[in-house]
Amino acid sequence: MKTKRPFDVQLCIMCEDVREEKHNKYSLIGVYSGDILISELPGDMSVAFFLEVLINEVGTQDLQLRLSGPGNGTATIKARIELTEKGALSVLKTPRIQMIAEKAGTFRFDITSDGETWENLITKQISLMPSSANASRQPS
Repeated sequence: MKTKRPFDVQLCIMCEDVREEKHNKYSLIGVYSGDILISELPGDMSVAFFLEVLINEVGTQDLQLRLSGPGNGTATIKARIELTEKGALSVLKTPRIQMIAEKAGTFRFDITSDGETWENLITKQISLMPSSANASRQPS
């Protein structure tokens, strides 16, 4: 039987940067929609994540966020959050993370609150952008 987590992820958006503004607003910069296209492999890319969570239990909660792929590399972010009002939405945002895509393939972003059961939040394909010579050709 699945244990109920202290929060449920309602929304997860992958972008290049998340900026906190005044009056409970956020600016999401460079939102990734669909597959991720990069100009060269290996290639640098910046990622940040914006999450809205529905609070099921009030209190301090430890969680881990894992970035993986393509390939064997992974990175884990550990965080401690304060869940203050049951039934309310709360925002979690990651810092901007610089990463290197070593090859084309599948990128994953996962979360756990118990350190054992991981839930996938985002899966994206990383692909090499078509060459600029091909992209600039107009149909005749």
